[in-house]
Amino acid sequence: MTTIKPRRGAIQAGKLRTVIQIQARDDGQDAAGQPLDSFSTIWTVWARVVSVAGNEDFKGVQFSPEVSHQVTIRWMPGVTPLHRIVTDSDQILDIITVNYGERRIDPILMTCKERISDRKSTRLNSSHLGI
Repeated sequence: MTTIKPRRGAIQAGKLRTVIQIQARDDGQDAAGQPLDSFSTIWTVWARVVSVAGNEDFKGVQFSPEVSHQVTIRWMPGVTPLHRIVTDSDQILDIITVNYGERRIDPILMTCKERISDRKSTRLNSSHLGI
């Protein structure tokens, strides 16, 4: 029986289990002259999203959690850190780095930071401080 080995750098389809949207910031300004804070989906693709690190700092009067993710997709041109990712579970990931392989068969590996500030944050009160 002959076994078929995947080509070096090729992604097995079963590893890409999450549908993501790659979004770009909309151009333009609001009435106050500030850049718009809205995004439009430019690609919807299958990806592998893995949480690789988490940290929780104390800033001001609240905890500030950070979660890093590694996102793997098939090769496609034009993905940059100016884009963001929205997962099928509504996580918003800001792209920090984009690593293209040497060949088109190689996957794109992106390091991302999850936007947790858009979710409810934990505020400290006197019960947390033991007062």
